[in-house]
Amino acid sequence: MRLQSNLIRLAATDLSNHLACRHLTSLDLSVAHGLRTAPDWRSPDLKVIQELGLRHEAAYLQSTSRAGLPSWICAP
Repeated sequence: MRLQSNLIRLAATDLSNHLACRHLTSLDLSVAHGLRTAPDWRSPDLKVIQELGLRHEAAYLQSTSRAGLPSWICAP
């Protein structure tokens, strides 16, 4: 969740977090508005999950390239 040009920009993770805990959404909003700081602590397994996600995305992009799909289909 980020504040850009006075608009809140949400990610899929923000929706997932909201469905799991509405209070977390209010905490994230207060961080985005600069009313509090984000926690410094990160779960130790977060790095592993991020790495697996990056590998998955790279493999997907490689498979679409091998299938001959145009690069703009896979662009964010």
